[in-house]
Amino acid sequence: MLHEHATWEVMRAAPGERFAAGRDAVIDEFLGPVRARFEPGNPKIIVDTLFGSGNLVAAETRAVGKMLNGIDYANRYGWVIEFDAVTGLVRSVREYMDTAYARSTR
Repeated sequence: MLHEHATWEVMRAAPGERFAAGRDAVIDEFLGPVRARFEPGNPKIIVDTLFGSGNLVAAETRAVGKMLNGIDYANRYGWVIEFDAVTGLVRSVREYMDTAYARSTR
């Protein structure tokens, strides 16, 4: 679902610190290492609120699951996702979460 030129950014105090550009970089350099911290099949994503306008979708979600280090993970997220008007693929993801909590689970 990612456009070849998609971007993914974790929105936090240090802009650009957690930013990936290009589908392969998003999958291999960003999502791969994040997913590798969890037991297989985790975390589970629960969508609480979802709404859209034009080519934008916003969501409130929760991620729950078990990490490889044995810690139970439970974090809340906000997302703004932009779709390409021509291809329908995801062009950008802006992820909002409690980064202090995420760091504390390491």
